[in-house]
Amino acid sequence: MVTKPVLSICIPTYNRAELLDYVLNGIFSQCNEDILQKIEVVISDNDSNDETWKIVDTYLTKHKYNLQYHKNLTNIWSNKNVIKVTEYAQWKYIRLLADDDYLTDFALEYVLDIIKKTDFDLMLAGVQFSENTNIKVNKKHNSFNVFNWIGEYISYLYDHNLSYQNLISFFSFYSIVIVKNSYFKKWLNSKKSSLWNTNNFPH
Repeated sequence: MVTKPVLSICIPTYNRAELLDYVLNGIFSQCNEDILQKIEVVISDNDSNDETWKIVDTYLTKHKYNLQYHKNLTNIWSNKNVIKVTEYAQWKYIRLLADDDYLTDFALEYVLDIIKKTDFDLMLAGVQFSENTNIKVNKKHNSFNVFNWIGEYISYLYDHNLSYQNLISFFSFYSIVIVKNSYFKKWLNSKKSSLWNTNNFPH
């Protein structure tokens, strides 16, 4: 029985070859055969002029069925590249991941288990900072908040006296976001013009 992939890990990158290597190693080092059947990694290179391609090529050799690499002909600014990488995503859920953010051990297994058990719309992961590097580390296990539909997230903000700005920031610090592809595309369709014409897409 062939397992259908369910998760697209989308990484926008620019001139961070060394960090990207660290991030990709963090993903594929926790992939057994079962996990490899359920994920794809999608990279949108924003016209890097460092060793990014060489780094990616080493992973393509080993994981050509799980890795997409796309390079922009020109630099289209970071916010546009975030949008661009999601346009290549094929599967039910999108996991945005910045090129300096590292997944801890078993994080993928944990997320995929929740996907298997729950048809959620949105999941927000916790984050911590590494003491020895500039890498931000996505926590695993008990730091995830799961929302079965987007409205539940709005209620969460209200119940915790959080401002509506948090709804905007939920797509700003994008490495904490695991969201249904269809809902993310719907959100982009409503916000796309402003995102494409600014460069205020922090993470």
